Amino acid sequence: MVKVQVAPKYEVKNFVAGRLAQLGVPHASIR
Repeated sequence: MVKVQVAPKYEVKNFVAGRLAQLGVPHASIR
């Protein structure tokens, strides 16, 4: 089993923003 560490909220937000950027979704839309 691999332990998954919970990343800080800002890391998650940056990750999500990066994923949305790949999909062509404006960053402002998730704020």
